[in-house]
Amino acid sequence: KLLGLDQPAPEKSLKETMMEQELAKESYIRQKEFSDKITKEIIENPKVFTELPADYKEPTGFGGQLIEGVKSGWKSTIVPAVGYFSESLGRKIESPEMIKWGQEFGDNELIKYLKQPELARPADMKGITEGGLTDPRYYGRMIGETFPYMATSIGLSLIAGLLAGPEAGVATAYASIAILEQGNAYKQMIDSGVNPEKASDASILYGVVASAIENMTGFKPAGIAGKVLNPTK
Repeated sequence: KLLGLDQPAPEKSLKETMMEQELAKESYIRQKEFSDKITKEIIENPKVFTELPADYKEPTGFGGQLIEGVKSGWKSTIVPAVGYFSESLGRKIESPEMIKWGQEFGDNELIKYLKQPELARPADMKGITEGGLTDPRYYGRMIGETFPYMATSIGLSLIAGLLAGPEAGVATAYASIAILEQGNAYKQMIDSGVNPEKASDASILYGVVASAIENMTGFKPAGIAGKVLNPTK
């Protein structure tokens, strides 16, 4: 015998089995709600998801991809995250109204983004390991997609700091990143089949940790806000 490893695993109780089934059911329902919604949109107008506007021309330089990156980052990362954060928070405080609003807002905004295929990266834009580092468009797109995230956090922290003082500005910098990270993580977990309640718990932790790491080792929005609001320190 090795620490009891040769012993058979204990059988699950009826209660545990029923709880697992219920969690799986909730996960399936949440995924199906989004699937049904986007399927309806595709059936009604399939071309809008795949065809570029007739007058659209793909930017070929750094500046053009920078602008498109900003649009893409804002519509795919920032706006839907507000809804998914609200849905996640609603599950924690047991607010059906907040859950409903957050889910509908997040799903609708994500579908709006998906209906703009011109905002996707060019098919011929290579990644870092494929030679993308020699392509100016790659840098423009990367900076552009990151800008909305940075601007949102820094902008909100500056507004809070001006209204309530430097400490409020720093706190807002941490909170804004946590909210965005939590919202996006929640949606990713849902898409991966995680039960909504468990995804809510995990995404809260992820948001807090990600915010702390970003403010300690990343572009540090809290530090930027603090210096702007209180330059003498």
